[in-house]
Amino acid sequence: MITGSVNAGRAAVIPLVVVDASGQPHTIEAIIDTGFTGSLTLPSRLIAAWGLSFRGHQQVTLGNGSLDLLDVY
Repeated sequence: MITGSVNAGRAAVIPLVVVDASGQPHTIEAIIDTGFTGSLTLPSRLIAAWGLSFRGHQQVTLGNGSLDLLDVY
């Protein structure tokens, strides 16, 4: 079971552990999207700070139905 809360902006959030390039875990607060399909977006400052490796690009469908090409780490 996943336990979370509702933040001040009325978004459902859960704690999520992301492991950086050196194997160190970092707990972040993730906003739950009812259309979640298995992808996670992170701020570029965290990607850089955690040394995550660039894997390529992936086309995604956004909540409004539009398509976008995103970097994958």
